[in-house]
Amino acid sequence: MTPEDLRALHRALCLPRAIEGRMLLLLRQGRLSKWFAGVGQEAVSVGVMQALRPDDWVLPLHRNLGVFTARVDLDRLYRQLLGRAGGFTAGRDRSFHFGDPARHVVGMISHLGAMLPVACGLAFEDDYDVDFDATNLTYVPFSPYRLMKAPVGGSYADITGVVSAGSVRARGCGGTFSEFVLVTTAVQNYSAELVAGYAQLQAQIASAAIGPTAAATLDSDRAVSQAAFNVADYAEAILRLDDLLDHCGVLGGPVLPNRWRSARDLDNLEGEIVAQSAHLKFLLGRLNGVP
Repeated sequence: MTPEDLRALHRALCLPRAIEGRMLLLLRQGRLSKWFAGVGQEAVSVGVMQALRPDDWVLPLHRNLGVFTARVDLDRLYRQLLGRAGGFTAGRDRSFHFGDPARHVVGMISHLGAMLPVACGLAFEDDYDVDFDATNLTYVPFSPYRLMKAPVGGSYADITGVVSAGSVRARGCGGTFSEFVLVTTAVQNYSAELVAGYAQLQAQIASAAIGPTAAATLDSDRAVSQAAFNVADYAEAILRLDDLLDHCGVLGGPVLPNRWRSARDLDNLEGEIVAQSAHLKFLLGRLNGVP
């Protein structure tokens, strides 16, 4: 860090401490009804804020004044803490039960576990698994049932990874908020689906958001798998897709975007590539005799 960086970090630590001192004085004078002091804990909040990007969501709790001083308008903050007009909640909820969505600060519900599901709804990484159990359907080997997903309001795509007994259980995965439906296919043309599926996987890997080295690695795995499929070596094609999935697990991050959140403003390319690869493995397994 440069000397100026260090001075800025020192100022960021001193500001909440100075505000705390004033608020505690007002509390002792009876001019403030309550205050959750965080004296000595400034580095917790300030350190976190130094590591976050401006568009990262943060969910402060009691004694996290340094989160607010780093992110929100200070004039509005002072008004809020003093219970005056012009704050974030018009003079109510001053003891840290407030936020600033425009600055990606979420107001606290409780200092207990109530904020965990809120945080989980804001940001995710990698992919999710879906297990659809249709108890009124009868399973048969090489079942025609398929699990489909669609972005909310979008077009459906096949994400079937497994179809198994119990009565009919379909499993798949994905990387975005989706709607799901179980359907039956009148005609199962695995080879034609694989040709289209490999083309879709190639297009996903070609995204400009993926780093060039990561894209080259993934596309090499895809090409080797597709070459094995073209000569009907389905077991080898599955193994090479396993290589691709392993590489996704290693590369996920800046070079292979793997984050998604409720705002739907991020593309979880790793999750979508994993979902597509898992579906290709399902189709290859069918051609290789796996029911």
